[in-house]
Amino acid sequence: ERFGKHWHATSFEELNAIPFRISDESPARTPATYRLAGRLDGDAAEVLRDACVGIAAGAIIDLVEVSYADDAGLRALGELRARGAVLHGSRPYLTLLLQEGTSER
Repeated sequence: ERFGKHWHATSFEELNAIPFRISDESPARTPATYRLAGRLDGDAAEVLRDACVGIAAGAIIDLVEVSYADDAGLRALGELRARGAVLHGSRPYLTLLLQEGTSER
């Protein structure tokens, strides 16, 4: 199974301590919705790329529970956005980093 169970962190400390996870929130939703959580670092970026190989344009990537993203994670998110995914709910600092990545292209 590519995606974990549905779950929600209750505090930032709990969110920062969890490993990276992807939950498929799509079974009853259109467009497809995927919830990411935890630290999006180099290893997690590869997991994200593998999990989203066939992602359709318009899919929603929910970033509300992403606590951190390094350069590899930001590149993976940028690649998804370039393929038509909609990034939703990121923390302000992550939003700024994603915007800076877009302006550098």
